[in-house]
Amino acid sequence: METRSLHSTDLSKTEEIKPPASPDLLKKPKKPWRYQLFHFHRSAESRLISSVLDRSWRANVAPPAQTAGEQCHDDLMYAEVQLGMGRTLWRSRQVAPSTIPADGCVDLIASGERVLVCGPQTRWIAAGASDSTGLLGLRLAPGTASALLPTDLPTLRDQVVNAQDALGGSAIPLCEALLRARDSSDPVADLTSLASSNPPEPWVAWIRQQAIAGIGADEAARTMSWSERTLRRRMRVSFGYGYTTLRRIVRAQRAHRLISNGTPLAQAAAMAGYADQPHLARELRGLIGTAPRELFSPTASSG
Repeated sequence: METRSLHSTDLSKTEEIKPPASPDLLKKPKKPWRYQLFHFHRSAESRLISSVLDRSWRANVAPPAQTAGEQCHDDLMYAEVQLGMGRTLWRSRQVAPSTIPADGCVDLIASGERVLVCGPQTRWIAAGASDSTGLLGLRLAPGTASALLPTDLPTLRDQVVNAQDALGGSAIPLCEALLRARDSSDPVADLTSLASSNPPEPWVAWIRQQAIAGIGADEAARTMSWSERTLRRRMRVSFGYGYTTLRRIVRAQRAHRLISNGTPLAQAAAMAGYADQPHLARELRGLIGTAPRELFSPTASSG
């Protein structure tokens, strides 16, 4: 079985993720779901604090030859399609609790007869199992949610709440569209036009690239002829958190990928920009939800 790294929104990667040529992945497939979904493996157990989808970072692609009996042992089945402008449609069925690393995203999640909003995620949380119908969600990359959602994002930071309670009546069309799409034979077509409305401001993509490059807040502000105070204010409005938090998330994602690929811990800490291994360990426990040694795979780089 092929193994590859899959990040729901890995900000530490600089290449642009383009939408697939065909959105068939989220259509009701002619073959069973198991032929088109990713199967995830967690590296650590966690306490159950939420019933939201797992966005783990390691995935195996299930081959068509695999049987339903073999599938039932997997913790999660998951598929996603990029809609453009930092917005991703995903579907999942999760049968075991797991850890969700921080990725700075906002998610709208159709669960049962309601829609939940998972606010900007700046720490790891734990996810419980979903029911048999699974979940359908719209993930909004860091900085892209404020253009679509009429709310004060900092108040939703690391919260999971009912969307209509948090967003008010203006969220009703979006919530209804997401619930319809969950039962649709082609949810991509149902949501593409809505998700492509209200594009984020151009500076959002630029500031993410500055964070990826490890640029400090003062220099990042200067590149846009802003003061640090202006950058801080605009980050809170568009992202729900500050530039330093964005850099921490990017750095943790880079370290996670390095360690999972077999890079020695001391080398991974230096390459990701940490002062030392204890610094790395503290950050990964808070942002990823696990210790570096639990991620380390010395055979990954050779295999």
